[in-house]
Amino acid sequence: MKRLLNILVSILVIAYPLSVYFGLNYMQPKMMGLGLVGLMMLRFLVQAKHILQLSSQFLPIILLGCTLGIAVYFSNSQLLLRLYPSLISFSLLLVFVSSLWQSQSAVERIARITEPELSVAGVRYTRKVTYVWCVFFLINMSISLYTCFYSSLKVWTFYNGLLSYLLIGCLFSIEYCVRIVLRRNEKI
Repeated sequence: MKRLLNILVSILVIAYPLSVYFGLNYMQPKMMGLGLVGLMMLRFLVQAKHILQLSSQFLPIILLGCTLGIAVYFSNSQLLLRLYPSLISFSLLLVFVSSLWQSQSAVERIARITEPELSVAGVRYTRKVTYVWCVFFLINMSISLYTCFYSSLKVWTFYNGLLSYLLIGCLFSIEYCVRIVLRRNEKI
């Protein structure tokens, strides 16, 4: 049951831009702000153990979502409602950048979940990949902010609800292919 709930919450988080696009036709932004708070609380309850295991740095993302939802409720601002994807990219950028000053980068921590005995070359590789993700999150945040402030709701929804996910998938796929080639050549 918990796994099914976790999948449902993940789908709802991913579908946030579509929810905003369609929801604004039927309700005021402040009601959607309350929905965002509810979603963040549900996400925390469902994923609390996983989030705490991976890194306590992900907790601010949930707190940020709750704070934004409360601000939307009190301001009834559609603009604030549209800021959520940009703030998520900003939060992930901070998580990945801050990990570069720690003994393990964010990508290394993730890699060690499946490969606890990571080689020295693997550690160097994961640090480089962390830099790549930092650049990605910076660019994604910038485009998301641009669509928030200077584009229609349709364009904002298209970018934040589809295109940004496709770009994430492309970067992940490219990195995976590079990793396979490097492993075959025994570089990592």
